[in-house]
Amino acid sequence: MPAIELGTVELGGPRAAIIVPLTGVDDTQLLAEADEAAASRADVVEWRVDLLDDPAPARAVRLAPQVSAHADRPLLATVRTVVEGGGFDSCFVEYSRLVGALAEAEGVGLVDVECARPGADELIGAVHAAGRLVVGSNHEVSLTPDTGTMVAVLRSQAELGADVCKLAVTARTPADTARLLEATALAHAELDRPIISMAMGPLGLVSRVMGQDFGSAAGFGSLGGRSSAPGQVPVDELVDVMGRLDRLRRVPGPRRASA
Repeated sequence: MPAIELGTVELGGPRAAIIVPLTGVDDTQLLAEADEAAASRADVVEWRVDLLDDPAPARAVRLAPQVSAHADRPLLATVRTVVEGGGFDSCFVEYSRLVGALAEAEGVGLVDVECARPGADELIGAVHAAGRLVVGSNHEVSLTPDTGTMVAVLRSQAELGADVCKLAVTARTPADTARLLEATALAHAELDRPIISMAMGPLGLVSRVMGQDFGSAAGFGSLGGRSSAPGQVPVDELVDVMGRLDRLRRVPGPRRASA
């Protein structure tokens, strides 16, 4: 599977990238969080534009280069809608206008597009026309679909043209998380682009720290105790745990005893 290079960060390479969300509601809080991200061990910063107290396109365009400069990391701009667990509660026209503005904004490297929304294919095309990469996303905030449905969702994102396919589900049982990991592995074997997946909630923890083993290209860690989704691990702990797992993967197994 070809990896995507974001400066010095490789998304879809041998090591899962670490992404931290910025959730500030005003300029001061947002830029302070970006400074905190710059001092962290995160690889990519996700700016949750929907959480601004006034997520107007003009304001987003003004803030984007400042956020990018303060964070000093590749910047993923996201407008998460209420129906998918976020704070943006306007019509598709307003959603498209804001996403389109972010695609044109200086400092933005990737733009999230919710693929369940009507017109997602046209919006993805517009983001590409602006020279930005697309993270196609679907979020199930109350359940975990069956394995085949989850694979089909990731496949449809790729067919729409997303450069990165992202699926988040809500785990109510351990079996839910197991299905999410199975779907990730199946989609990873089929698709020719990076996949990011996670099961939200306490029962989904294993998907966040070991998703790489099933084909997930990135994990989301919280910054300063501020999370953008249930079950996110503090970024330093996530980096430490994933680093220890990487070292364990390189430990050779026991030698076979001779007869």
